[in-house]
Amino acid sequence: MRYESWHMSPRVYVILDATAGKAGWVAQTLRRQPGVLLADEIEELPHVVVVLEAPSRQKLAESTIKALSSVESATDDVQLLPAKNGRSGAVLTSSLPQHVSNEVTSKGHLKAHIQRIG
Repeated sequence: MRYESWHMSPRVYVILDATAGKAGWVAQTLRRQPGVLLADEIEELPHVVVVLEAPSRQKLAESTIKALSSVESATDDVQLLPAKNGRSGAVLTSSLPQHVSNEVTSKGHLKAHIQRIG
């Protein structure tokens, strides 16, 4: 029953490449962020895999921005993989205020990825 509830909530998978020697710190910091279900350090690239979940798409977008902002100085590359859950992946960014959306898309790779999934 718990799995069904978890599966139906909006969620996003985040793949992060941490700067040299920072993967452990990145995973630990992300685990303390609201909405983060899982943050694991990986042995090879990418360095950290994160799963976030929230009761609504708006809350998921807000939690994702907050979590990524908390480790921005220690990451080189970020990829967002929104779970479809019967909806378009574009909902993650479409519900963000413009100033927040600009912060998230400040890295060229992330911006291109968001446009591709939309």
